[in-house]
Amino acid sequence: MVPDLPGGAAWYDPDLNAIVMDSKESQVRRRFLMAHELAHYERGDRAVGGADCLRLDARQEREADKLCARWLIHIDDLVDAARWSYTHEELADELWVPVAILMVRLDHLEHSEVLALRAATKHHREDHQ
Repeated sequence: MVPDLPGGAAWYDPDLNAIVMDSKESQVRRRFLMAHELAHYERGDRAVGGADCLRLDARQEREADKLCARWLIHIDDLVDAARWSYTHEELADELWVPVAILMVRLDHLEHSEVLALRAATKHHREDHQ
């Protein structure tokens, strides 16, 4: 970790097989950033735009977010937290993830996960009727 990392909060360099992260990030952000960069490693993502450029394309970033969201938010934990939380912010806080990554996870639930989440939050919907 380094303070004031140039070029973003974290990045993975496949040539060095290393992840570099800004030490000033919060614990929740560092947890997300590490999982996100590990997802790039797992997927074998490579930089676009030349050897001196560590930028990844938008598709690679989306796929890394989807994979890290699945790693960081297990469906059982999501269901348990959803039983009592009423906002995305509350839910993300309980799960120790940024709201944006919670939304990625929610947007890519499998059918069985959707059913489990609906069953767990049925009382929320009934409260608003």
